[in-house]
Order: sequence, then structure tokens, then C-alpha cells
Amino acid sequence: MGGPVVPRGNRLTPSGLVVAGVGFFLTRLSVTLVTTTDPLRFLLGGVVPLALGLSVAAYGVALTVGDFERGTVRTTALWCVAGTVGMGAFLAITLYGASPSAAMTTFSMGSETYLSNLLIGGCVGGTITGVFAARYRRQRLEQSAHAKRMVVLNHVFRDAVLNALTAMRGHLELLGDDQTAETRERAVGVLENQTLRLEDSVEEIRHLARGNTGPNQGLAPIRLDECIERTVADASEQFPEAEIDVEGQLPAVTVLADELLERVFGLVIENGVIHSDAETPRVTITCTQEEGVARVGIRDNGPGLPTAQQRMLAEGTIEEFDDPSTGFGLNVATLLAESYRGQLDASVTDGGTTIDVRLPLHSTAGANGPTAQTTNGVAKRRLALAGAAAIVAGVVMGVAIGAMGGSVPVIGALYGVPDPAVGWLTHEFHSIVFGLLYLVVLGIAPWGIANRHAGRIGLGAAWGIAIWLVAAGVIMPFWLQLVGIPATVPTLTVQSLVGHVVWGVSLGAVYSGVQATDAFATWSRPRLWTESG
Repeated sequence: MGGPVVPRGNRLTPSGLVVAGVGFFLTRLSVTLVTTTDPLRFLLGGVVPLALGLSVAAYGVALTVGDFERGTVRTTALWCVAGTVGMGAFLAITLYGASPSAAMTTFSMGSETYLSNLLIGGCVGGTITGVFAARYRRQRLEQSAHAKRMVVLNHVFRDAVLNALTAMRGHLELLGDDQTAETRERAVGVLENQTLRLEDSVEEIRHLARGNTGPNQGLAPIRLDECIERTVADASEQFPEAEIDVEGQLPAVTVLADELLERVFGLVIENGVIHSDAETPRVTITCTQEEGVARVGIRDNGPGLPTAQQRMLAEGTIEEFDDPSTGFGLNVATLLAESYRGQLDASVTDGGTTIDVRLPLHSTAGANGPTAQTTNGVAKRRLALAGAAAIVAGVVMGVAIGAMGGSVPVIGALYGVPDPAVGWLTHEFHSIVFGLLYLVVLGIAPWGIANRHAGRIGLGAAWGIAIWLVAAGVIMPFWLQLVGIPATVPTLTVQSLVGHVVWGVSLGAVYSGVQATDAFATWSRPRLWTESG
């Protein structure tokens, strides 16, 4: 059976691996330092810190594969490291101040439980601080964008209304009975044109007011080459004295935008033509595709973009340009591009100015398939679903292995303690991590397979077999050798194979089944769980 479209996240964020690595490294100390038989001490001093550290590690994997802003991931990673290092420095200074010899003994032996637990506390605290710091940073950016939009909206509204009213007022008197029919007809035509311009301005204002902080409402896949061709045709008709050409072949790529995308290119072309001091204004347009981004270069032969507007494009500032020779069109084009998650860049030479309009690509499944958004990673709601499905699959796998005579607690031996609680906790951690990576498998798999219910289950089974071959067959026995437990490398048993296939099938079935339900579609609509993140 078919199912909903699978998001094709095309980028990983390596900074997330820093968070995952720090969290995972610290958990290696947490349980191995707890060798007490006291259940309460073991719970509070071993299991709880282990759960916190593994949660940070899993969150780091989610940051790596998910659709998070790269700045957000970097900020979280920096604070995670800072929290860990800061707590370690604080502990070292405290111990050294109390007794230098005791401090050296503690750190050389590494046998104190509180050492790893405090470091995990610093790691968790730093990560949480990073999340809030990134959220605060995003809020400041949104407030800045809102302020810029208000400036642009004020200018656009004032310019559109005042110009239209001036033109209308000047032609109203031409509708009198003492005027010729030709004069009245010309006046009616001007009034109609000004009315249409006002309607266009209202639509533009509506789009600018919406901004780019919410879901992609009203946006749809648009062929970039066709949009550029229409823009060039309209601009050539509007400026017959200028030479407006397309250089090279336009790639047949798709971006997520709306009908005002032509306005972005049109405003940049208009800026190049109007402010050109050449006898024949010339604008050349190129379009290239690079790393999931379409770059539309618009080059003119004018005197060069003024310093103020270069700063506006480079720094994202918006200024009131009351000088008619400077214009305000690039401000509008910048905010329109930002609403499509794009940006404008400028480079000035003696030969003129080149303004690059960069827009994220939006891939398609082909003529017979639906469109699929190319994002910076997997949407957050898919991460949540995959994590929940992985927990269920981990339980099913554990029960299946137990029915075949195996034991989940043996996984705890990888962390130094073959305890049932530790075994199940680490088993579910591994399940969540591999479940999140399953989304990467879906993203790179052929569309005809990844977008079908049976295909997703089959990919889950294949992913389970791959984990059995590499993780369970090679990495796990090698890891056991490192912690002093005899093991053969590789260790490939039928029991383990069946358990991992059961896990993969359960993961694919739960993930695909819940994703296809209306309940999940309804649950995913709130703002915090949008596809764009």
C-alpha cells in the first residue's frame, strides 16, 4: 500500500556528533564506577546518570540527522562542551584546593563515582543551556526580521498608496463631461491600472507580513527555469531599451515559493536597469545548482551597488532609502527571498554588480510521484515518531531474544555491568540511535521503495541485518574484548540475526503504520512540529 510522502532530508549536521560523543563518552564512566550492591546507590549513582548521559547522546544523534538550524546545533554543541569542561575545571580546582595530593590521586585512579556523575551533570546542564541559548538567539533573529518587515511594509504601503492616489487624483478631473471620449477613456485606463497596482501591492504586503517564521503555508513547488523565463520576458517588455539575456542553459530545478518569486528577480533586474549609467543597460542572468541550493546570478553593467545597499545585503540590515537614485526594491526582494528561506548576496566590480539570489532546492519524485521537500535534515516530528517506534521495536526484540533463550542484560556488559536494568536501558538506547539512523536510510533509498508501506518494512529488515553484520557481529564482540570479556570477532549467530530482523520489521511497521494514520497527521500540525522545524 502507499503512504504519505517520506521527507528526503539531504544534509547531516556534524556538530551534533560532538553532543552525542560527549554524552556517550561520559556514560562509559558512569556505570563502571558503581560497583556497589546497594540498590538505592546503584540507582541514583549509576542508572540515573547513565540514563541522562545516554539521553544526551541520543539527542546529539537527533541533532545530527534532524532538520535543525546549523547555528542551533553549533550553539548546543558549544554549550555542551563548555558545561562538561567547566564542571571538570570546577571539580579539579575544588579538589586541588582541599588537598593537592588527594586531587591527583582521585584523577589518576578515576575511581570516584561523583567524578563521572558531576561531569554528566555539567554535560546535561550545558546542553540544556545551549538549547535555551539557541532559542533565545532565534527569537532575537525573529524580532530583527519583524522589525525589518515593518520598515519595508511601511515604505511599500506608503509608496503604493500615495503614488496611486496621486495618479488617481490627477485623472479624476479628466472624467468630466467637458472632456473628449478619448480623454475619458484614457483616464479610466489609468484608474484601472492604478487599482491593479494597489491590488498587487496588497498581495505583496500580505506576503511580507507573513514572513518566514511559521509553516510553509501558501508555498508550493515552482520550476525555477520557467519562473526566470517569464521574468525575463516581462522585464524585456517593461524595459525595451535594455538588453536582458539568459546566459547558458537554465537547470530544470524546483524551489518552494509562490507567484511572488518572479517579483524577487524582477526587482533585482529593475534595480540594474534603472540605475545603470550605460548607454544601453545590460542585464545577464545565470542559474547554477550547488549543494542543495539554486544560485541565480543577475549581473548588470551599472556603476556599482551603493555601499549602503551592499551593507544591507551583507549584514541583513534594512534602511530607509529616501534617495530616489538608490531605490527600495532590493529591500523588498531581500525579505521576499527570506520568506522562501533564501538570501541575496552582492559582489561589485568595475564592470558592474552581480546579485546572487540563493534558494533551497525542492526535489521531486518524478513524473509519477509526489513532490518531496529537500530540507536540511529529517523533520522533527519524524524524529519523534522514529524514536517512539524504536522503543517499541527494542521491546519486541528483547522479548523475541528472551523467547529464544538469549538475554538482554548481557548488553549491559558493554558498559561494565551485566545488570538487567542497565542491559535494558542500554539496549533501548541503541535501538533509538539506530532507529534515528533508519530515517537516513529512508532518505537515501530509491523513492519507489521508501514511499511504500512494504518498502519501509523491507528497508527496516535490511537495516536490521546490516546492524547484525557490523554492530552486533564485529563492533560488539570487539567492544567486549576491550572491557575484558572474552569474545570472538566476528560473532554472527542465527539467534542474533532473527532478533535484529524482528527489530527492523517492527521498526518499519510501527513507523510506517503510525505515519499513515490521520491521528498522526493531526498531532503533527502544531507549530513546534512543522516540517520546516
